[in-house]
Amino acid sequence: MEDDKGTGKIRILLVDDEKDFVDTLSQRMQMRDLSADIALNGEEALEQLNRQSPDVMVLDLRMPGVDGMDVLRRVKKEHPNVQVIMLTGQGSEKDEIEARRLGAFDYLEKPVNIDTLVSRIRSGVLLVVGNEDRFSDRLIDYALEMAERMSYRLVALSPAPFPESILNRDPMPERVSEFEQSARQNAEKFAKAAKEKGIPFEHVIRYGQPDAVAEQVAKEYGNVEFVVSEPTDQQLADQAPDSPGKQLYVYSVA
Repeated sequence: MEDDKGTGKIRILLVDDEKDFVDTLSQRMQMRDLSADIALNGEEALEQLNRQSPDVMVLDLRMPGVDGMDVLRRVKKEHPNVQVIMLTGQGSEKDEIEARRLGAFDYLEKPVNIDTLVSRIRSGVLLVVGNEDRFSDRLIDYALEMAERMSYRLVALSPAPFPESILNRDPMPERVSEFEQSARQNAEKFAKAAKEKGIPFEHVIRYGQPDAVAEQVAKEYGNVEFVVSEPTDQQLADQAPDSPGKQLYVYSVA
């Protein structure tokens, strides 16, 4: 994941009204080869966000003026690919539930272990590509295992191979609507399994050929490290008779 200067560094924005705390946190992160910008209140954070979107925002929950929950709400609405880690010394279980509902990637309590925070910041996205509208049980199990072991956030992608000529029609053809309904229903099982394991999950439907769509979505998320997919039926048919069964293809897009 590269920043605007091509240094390959993760762009981080620390948001906290306690200047001594955030300065110390920034210094300790620098010792671990991570640099961060600082905002001392919610208004300043939103201003910086509009100038240059970070990859990760570490956001204090309780701040005067625009508080952390309000900032989180704005960030996920206007910059949905920014990963937000909530950090608080005054939060509650209710606050955590609300923060995660609004799209927070993680929720940590002060005093935070710096190595734990760095690990969360460096956590990637596992982009899981289904065969059009289908996520097989085997693919779901594999993705969940990897996401849990590597602290990845899951993004499940349903690529729909419809040509532009169909998508531009008004009204949209019935088979496109049927695809979307089927894809969402299929992803519900995936979402439920991820929730049970406490793994952040998002489902995306995108139109185009699977490989091209996967590459495009991976670039949009910015911190994708792997794409996982299964071969199509045709690819399986083309395999040698003595080849193993379904294989999972894992390739780096970082």
